[in-house]
Amino acid sequence: MNSAPIYISIENKIREFIPRLESVAHLLNAGHTVVVGQQWGLFENVRRLPPGVFLFKKVNKMHSTIMAIAKASNHVVVAMDEEASMCSDDACFAAGMDPASAGHIDLFLAQSDKHRDAINKTIPSLTTAIAGNPQAERLTALGAYQRQIKEIENNCAPYILFVTNFKNLNSSWGSKIRSINDQVRTERAWDEGVLVWEKENIAMMRDVMDWCIENLDKTVAIRPHPAEDISFWVDLYGDRAAIIRGADPVPWMAAADLVIHSGCVTGLEAVLLDKPVLNLEPSPHPFLQTILKEINATVDNAQSARTVISQFLKFGSGPIAGFDPQPALEAYFCEPGGAENIALALGAFVKKTETYDFSAYKKHRRQPHYANKCTITMQEMLKALRSAMKIVGKKTAVDIAELDDSLFIIKRK
Repeated sequence: MNSAPIYISIENKIREFIPRLESVAHLLNAGHTVVVGQQWGLFENVRRLPPGVFLFKKVNKMHSTIMAIAKASNHVVVAMDEEASMCSDDACFAAGMDPASAGHIDLFLAQSDKHRDAINKTIPSLTTAIAGNPQAERLTALGAYQRQIKEIENNCAPYILFVTNFKNLNSSWGSKIRSINDQVRTERAWDEGVLVWEKENIAMMRDVMDWCIENLDKTVAIRPHPAEDISFWVDLYGDRAAIIRGADPVPWMAAADLVIHSGCVTGLEAVLLDKPVLNLEPSPHPFLQTILKEINATVDNAQSARTVISQFLKFGSGPIAGFDPQPALEAYFCEPGGAENIALALGAFVKKTETYDFSAYKKHRRQPHYANKCTITMQEMLKALRSAMKIVGKKTAVDIAELDDSLFIIKRK
């Protein structure tokens, strides 16, 4: 008898690859077979894959549709909502949840007590458990990034890092409507509200960028959101600032003198890296209430931004230097161990089964946009898995086979 496979999908390699592989390392050590890699091939082949346990990173309308197919194909469905990491109220936690998904999910993994309680209020029938947040936890242990951080410090420091977050207004799709629909956000009020919010934010950020370039003796580095059209920033600032292309933001934040963003999850990540942060937010998000103002110094106009940046860089004082995010972090995040908790939750659903294979799988040709979001070579997988084994304190010999482009079957030898 064999153990049924566990399917772990990755949408954004930069953010998800390392945390996912930490869970994979725990699963392999426990003797499970894991299929891990780009999500599009897995989703296209849900009906053709041997029944197993599927982990979904979101619970929006698109993922809910795939979950329904998975359940009908005799898969167990486990889900989480990684994009809820910035939420501070029930409405924000519930915003990413498609109510129809409740009928397809066997277990929902919340990141904290607050997250679980909010989801239980929204969908009382859903079975939930607290797993933690592996993506947040990876930022407290930078061993895997030390070489990159040192290279950045040697070649680019000192610098101020601007992290942009205008994936609807400056979409890499070339159309803001296509970008919004791709995220399954079709409500007209949401579309218009978010676009107005991003327009206000980008105007303020550009004002502050220009001032920093003209008045500070530090390099300005700009790291656009992966879903943005980077040529917009290259055209505006390519000859005046360092434009970071497609890189993991973690080492760049770790090496920066100051991180500046506009309502972005990097405001949370920078705090977890123990970096000074400034949030530029001329008005609150029209629909979501986040914890950013509880963990970041926040200003609503460019003049205030210039003042607090000067105070911090010249004197090490002011709102940026004096901000204490710990009370909010302790309230919204549970103890470490998320990667192992997720692995234990997935493993608990695995059943013994007859011999199976993946011969029915049909290779899926992805659009270039999706390939840019997640392309993993065999060499990258081997290297990252070794690193993940080291991080979690495991040393398991494995066999790895390529099922598709950027999708791998991994078994313990």
